[in-house]
Amino acid sequence: MAIGLFGTARITVESRDAVTVPDAAILRDDVSGVSRVALVRDGKAHWVDVVAGLRGAERTEIVSPALTPSDSVVVSGQVGLPEGAHVTIRP
Repeated sequence: MAIGLFGTARITVESRDAVTVPDAAILRDDVSGVSRVALVRDGKAHWVDVVAGLRGAERTEIVSPALTPSDSVVVSGQVGLPEGAHVTIRP
């Protein structure tokens, strides 16, 4: 009998199609509990309150409002980013 053997397993409890964003895109206000993301539309940042759903290893489902897979979100530099600020999209 070998001692010290171990392994890793990933068990899928539920699978569904959903729009997700990187965890870094979500800012949560610790006082109010509101979560927000900055969407990029027409080269400007627009803050949207969101309801988060299931969370994966690095991404979180957005339950509402309905986002599309083509929506771009800000993933760095959000702190202090004002509504309507000009932003540049980089891959």
